[in-house]
Amino acid sequence: MKYLTALTRDLEIARETESKPLGLALKHNDYRALLKTNNTLAVFCCIEEMDSFKDIKEVAERLFKIYSNVKDEAHTISIVPFGHLSSLATNDIEKIKQLLNKLSRSLNNKGVKTNKIEPSTANIFISNIMLFDKMSTVRYGTSEESLKQTLTALIRSFGIKKIFAVLGQIIE
Repeated sequence: MKYLTALTRDLEIARETESKPLGLALKHNDYRALLKTNNTLAVFCCIEEMDSFKDIKEVAERLFKIYSNVKDEAHTISIVPFGHLSSLATNDIEKIKQLLNKLSRSLNNKGVKTNKIEPSTANIFISNIMLFDKMSTVRYGTSEESLKQTLTALIRSFGIKKIFAVLGQIIE
């Protein structure tokens, strides 16, 4: 399992209500809120083909250690499926649900309150401030398909005009 942790001040997870053309930014009525929370340790998780319950238990131990170091700032852990972290991500929704349920239960058993988002390709992330946790490392999947999916998600969230405006600033 690959994961990325981020200490977030404000986090909103939503699901698109209907598919929009890629170049258009989403408006508020284009999505339905699934979770609104603040001061949470967001854990973006990617379940891979070879992951097992044993792997999840080990990840829960590592996440509990990270959470212990930031629990004054984070009141919960928000578990968010995010398949773009690996080119080995499974597309077996039942397996993803089972392993994320195990992760949530393992953290709950340690006294940590968790929020868990059901996996869906229509989930979008809205966050005002995101501070990445210095204690974790990420091995980001660099396949062309992973890049395509990530860029698609960014374009859907911000719109093509904003993406090109930011790219123009970076290139200058």
